[in-house]
Amino acid sequence: MQIFISLLSFFFGASIGSFAGVVIDRLHVGSITRGRSKCLSCSKELTWKELIPLLSWFIQGGRCKSCKVALDAKHLVIEAMFGVVYLLLTYKLLYPFVDITLLQVVWWLYYGVFIFVLGVIALYDIKHKVLPQFFLYTFLILSCVPYVSRLMIDSFSVASIISPFCIALPYFFLFLVTRGRGVGFGDVLMFLGIGAFFGTDKGLLVLLFSVWIGSLVGLVLLLTKKKGVKDQLPFVPFITLSFLIV
Repeated sequence: MQIFISLLSFFFGASIGSFAGVVIDRLHVGSITRGRSKCLSCSKELTWKELIPLLSWFIQGGRCKSCKVALDAKHLVIEAMFGVVYLLLTYKLLYPFVDITLLQVVWWLYYGVFIFVLGVIALYDIKHKVLPQFFLYTFLILSCVPYVSRLMIDSFSVASIISPFCIALPYFFLFLVTRGRGVGFGDVLMFLGIGAFFGTDKGLLVLLFSVWIGSLVGLVLLLTKKKGVKDQLPFVPFITLSFLIV
């Protein structure tokens, strides 16, 4: 039973990752839900056999079945990452898979949607260097669920009320000082959501981890001359990784 649920969770996550890849490619370009997926090289519509998450890439040898052009491995990586994250989520919330309650399922669905939204924002930031507004605002709305719950538990204490603003304040200050050139307002809103979701203590951990990881990656890219001092480095992926760590 555990093996079956594990495989189901992994491939469900991989399917979500596949859809996230479609969103990243089509958002603000074309319809996300309309139209069949096509090979970007020969424009041949893909059959269902060519759309199976992870497996199709290996079955086809990493090439289009029609024109033999090498397929972009980024979708394979995205599907694998989402598969692993959803597998870990399932073990975190549903293990040992006995007497699963409706509340557990509801929380699993909530976190599943939350992770999808956060993943899309991070991957879109990597590709386009901008945050998609619809998903950013959805992230903020979803972050309010634990925020409101925490307010009710703490009887609307001042510390609980101001926690999102405390986490976002450092980046809001940087935004004002650099006039939006150092950090974007989207990053400020991301930390506002992180503060709402986690509260002050864990929110600060996410803030610190994201800065440390981002600085380390930036330093490596500079030393290897893959990025220059003036090149932009998308920051939301580091926020997302820190979120998952915490």
